[in-house]
Amino acid sequence: MKKLIPLILFTALLFPSCRQGSKYSEKWIEETLFQMTIDEKVAMVHAQSKFSSPGVPRLGIPEIWCTDGPHGIRPEVLWDEWTADYIQTYVDGQKLFYFPNDKKNNKDTWPFKTDFYLTLNLAWGGDWGGQKGVDPSALPATMQIDYVRVFQK
Repeated sequence: MKKLIPLILFTALLFPSCRQGSKYSEKWIEETLFQMTIDEKVAMVHAQSKFSSPGVPRLGIPEIWCTDGPHGIRPEVLWDEWTADYIQTYVDGQKLFYFPNDKKNNKDTWPFKTDFYLTLNLAWGGDWGGQKGVDPSALPATMQIDYVRVFQK
C-alpha cells in the first residue's frame, strides 16, 4: 500500500503534464509527495466526483478532470429486469443478456422461484492475511448497510 499511493499520485500528476508539456520533473513529484498530508493524498486517490480528483492548490497541483472518471471506464447505465417470465440485463440501453422462464417448474432450468438472501462480500484481498493471519482487532465487529434498494413492479 505504501508504494501504491505514490504510484497512483504520480500517474495522476502525469495527466496535466501530458497536456501542458514537461512541467513536472521526477524531483518535483517526489518533493511534492513529501509535502502532501495524508488527507491530501487520500483525497486525490479517492476523487471528489465521478469525473474529477481535487488538486492541492498550496502545492501547485491542479484539479484533475477525466473524460470517464478517475476510476476508469464504466458503463453509463447497468440494470437487470427480473420478472416471473424472464431475466434480462441491459448496459447503456442495449440488451446484453436474456434468460427466459421455460415454465416447467424445474429448479434446474428456472432456479429463481425460491427465497433469496442478500450476501455482501467484504472483499479482503492483497496481503491482508499474510503468514500470521488477520488480526481481528483491526477489523470492525459489524458491517453496517444503510439500505438496499429493490425495485418491483
